Amino acid sequence: MMHMPANLCHIILILLCLAGVPSDLYADSAGPRPWPAETGLTPCGSGYAEAVTGAGHLRLDDGSTVRLADIKLPELWPEGGPGTTWPGAENAHERLTALSRDSLNFFCFDGDRRHDRHGRRLAHISTATGLWLQQTLLTQGMALLSPTPGSCPLLGDLYMAEDTARRIERGLWRLQAYRARDANKPDSVPNGHFIILSGQVADVSLRRGWVYVNFGDNWRSDVTLDIPAGVARSWRKQGFDPVNLKGRHIEARGWSDWRWGPRLLVRAMGQIRLAAIADGSYPAESPAAAGSGIRRTSAVFSLPRACASS
Repeated sequence: MMHMPANLCHIILILLCLAGVPSDLYADSAGPRPWPAETGLTPCGSGYAEAVTGAGHLRLDDGSTVRLADIKLPELWPEGGPGTTWPGAENAHERLTALSRDSLNFFCFDGDRRHDRHGRRLAHISTATGLWLQQTLLTQGMALLSPTPGSCPLLGDLYMAEDTARRIERGLWRLQAYRARDANKPDSVPNGHFIILSGQVADVSLRRGWVYVNFGDNWRSDVTLDIPAGVARSWRKQGFDPVNLKGRHIEARGWSDWRWGPRLLVRAMGQIRLAAIADGSYPAESPAAAGSGIRRTSAVFSLPRACASS
């Protein structure tokens, strides 16, 4: 029998092990994502980025600021600055800086959605080489999806990118701070943070056209999604009535605040996803997360049909 040298055996063993590891476990495998041909967005200028701001926006060479539509980077502030630095922010800002060195092309929504309430241009961004910044950052786990009203046509691709990173805990998803909070445990929901909630809806109520999606029996203390009357009317015309969320296991995201308990103000249909569980039951917590109010589940979520088909 022929015997191989020990060091050669070790090399072969390493190569065999690597061959069995999915390539998407490595951050470098999350390569450039092309700008989609059909988006429904309108070209709204071009330019070069000079810096990434503390809030994760791009400051251009002409002095204007562009906010990256539909994603949220962790914020990075100097000591004594206007905000607190979020976990993983330094890596995310370095990645956006590297990706935005080329000339940039901006694509905006129509009408009053071309700018946010602070006057910043709100845009999806493509580089001169066709790189879609938002989708690339999500795939690499360097940003969180933060849907804006009217963005449904883009959300299928963007959620797929984020879900890829979440599934293998790439980038920010390695950090407990960004994992979904248990919406059925109010104490697990911090105030004044951009968060993801996951839980079973206990009740849905209507008041003056507003829809209140409650995750507990006591609206004075439980977690609630507040949906403005005009938003709810618009959704119904599109075929999605949030009143029907009662009993469903859902995921929601946005900025938390406190109003008779923790709440999220929901203005975009894409902020809500439905679990693909027919009876609305809640997936079990993993042992590592048990009792912490932070979920690591294998639930599969999908957009409301009215959003997914738009």
